[in-house]
Amino acid sequence: MYQPAKAVVAVAHPEKTETADKKSAKEAVKAYKELSRKERRAFRKDLRKKLKKELKKKRRGASDLDTTLIIIITILIPPLGVYLYEDDITTRFWISLILTLLFYFPGLIYSLLVVLGAI
Repeated sequence: MYQPAKAVVAVAHPEKTETADKKSAKEAVKAYKELSRKERRAFRKDLRKKLKKELKKKRRGASDLDTTLIIIITILIPPLGVYLYEDDITTRFWISLILTLLFYFPGLIYSLLVVLGAI
């Protein structure tokens, strides 16, 4: 049976499993190995989504210097600032690029809103 919650805690938060419950981590790995191919794909997809959310939470808690540098880069080249903030080429990057190519200021405004977390 596919139980992502147990395995995600074991994989995403190993420090919790070390101190609290190593046995449940081993059981989660064993349960993962018993999953069918389709269930493993669903589990990995779910795990990626949860890890991305955790990374975004950590990124929003980045230092002031990092945020300041990304804002300066965003003012100079808006799509680059969005790319550095997102760490990937996403739809937000493409929107920023298109807006910047059409007119600089809409791309700048959109990119600053993305980097500052308003969108």
